[in-house]
Amino acid sequence: MPGVTNTALNDSGDRTGRYLLATIALLAAGGQCALAQEPTGDWRPGVTLIPYGWLAGFDGTVGIPSGDVDSGGGLMLPKRIDLKLDGDLEQIGFMFYAGWRGERWMAFFDSVWAHVSQGANLSVTRFLPATDVNVSIDGNVYTLAGGYRLHDWEKTTLAAYAGARYYDVEPSVEFSGGLLPQSVSATYSKTWTNAIGGLRLGSRLGESWYLNASADMGFGGSDRSLQAMATLGWQLKSFAVVAGYRYLAVDYEGSDLLMDIALAGPMLGLSFHF
Repeated sequence: MPGVTNTALNDSGDRTGRYLLATIALLAAGGQCALAQEPTGDWRPGVTLIPYGWLAGFDGTVGIPSGDVDSGGGLMLPKRIDLKLDGDLEQIGFMFYAGWRGERWMAFFDSVWAHVSQGANLSVTRFLPATDVNVSIDGNVYTLAGGYRLHDWEKTTLAAYAGARYYDVEPSVEFSGGLLPQSVSATYSKTWTNAIGGLRLGSRLGESWYLNASADMGFGGSDRSLQAMATLGWQLKSFAVVAGYRYLAVDYEGSDLLMDIALAGPMLGLSFHF
């Protein structure tokens, strides 16, 4: 090129190369800073373990096969006896939560064990009038799910999750009095699995306080299921005290078993984060 020396071209090329390298370095540094930035709200990467105690009451309708109650068929009972519960009594249950969070992804396992019972003078309409009935339910519910942090506000995060919830329930009913010559009990067990999907909202209320709320619905093995939970946490030096309320409902109906029930009540636990 006329008027342009090779030295000038070389200097220009060197400057361009240096500018390009500097730009790449700045972009890379900025990208690393963005990746390393702490998520807002209550989202903290790591592992969390939370054991809970749950004071759960239940209401709804439970139906079990009548064969064990009237094995001879003399009472002419229907194939399934349905009992209405009023939810007055509360008994202790236990829960355990184990969760992992990355920068945006999450996975968790949740287990619930509850033994609830209710004794009352229930009249089973025209079949067993004036009969005393005691109903109890042993239930194990296990949830395995994964999720993704969708959006962040200044002190709040929103995540969606999906997975499976496994139910292992064993209702027992004891009848006494009325037309029955002696006390008779019937126990039935059933397992099924639902697919679930839900949302989780977490918010920082200050340096030591935080609030979590989640809700999901499920379908599959049962007609439907619903779970909702809200907890308030108080962060101490090495753990947090967590208190809240949980509602767990399921509607399952087959020819042999009916469980249209809801378990609900306050809970208290300790949260450990690693």
